[in-house]
Amino acid sequence: TVGIYLARNSERVWVVDNHIHHLAGDCVGGGHASNYTTKNYYIGRNILHDADENAVDLKEVENIVVSQNTMYNFAGASAGSGGGGTAVVIHYGTTYSSKNVWVLFNEIYHANHSGIQVGGGQDYPVYIIGNLVHDIHSATGDAVAYQTWDSETTYFVGNVFYDVDNGVDHDVGKSQAQLVFYDNIVANVGPSGFHMLVADS
Repeated sequence: TVGIYLARNSERVWVVDNHIHHLAGDCVGGGHASNYTTKNYYIGRNILHDADENAVDLKEVENIVVSQNTMYNFAGASAGSGGGGTAVVIHYGTTYSSKNVWVLFNEIYHANHSGIQVGGGQDYPVYIIGNLVHDIHSATGDAVAYQTWDSETTYFVGNVFYDVDNGVDHDVGKSQAQLVFYDNIVANVGPSGFHMLVADS
């Protein structure tokens, strides 16, 4: 059910130039219960699409670059938080959240929940730079290009979000967390949508 799985006790691996599609799980997933023994991965220049869960799903990993991938058609059977309908998911709470993850220069489109999601309790900074996210829509008009809650500092630089129900939904949550938001474009949101919503829960 998973195209490529990043297993525990594995490091210095490149996942490059693959075409992974039509799966019941994730195209590239991993780090589940690995306690940071999954590290030093480069996921680059892949075409990832039509999976019931996510294009890339990261938990308990360290030092991961997700760069220059094309990801599309995520409207899976397990839609919702962390499941289908989201292209990139980075999560796993305050004990096991991913460390040093960079999401760079990817194109993401046709997802019915969110383009990039940083899950609740993320305890380390995340770097989201130079991505193109478009055509993110749900039947109810509540899909979001980027979503997080209860997160640590996020560096959000040089991204373009357009033709989406909603743009950026950033819930800071942590007392010392920051949102570094610079040189981004958010355009063509839905008729009742927002370009940017920043809150502190």
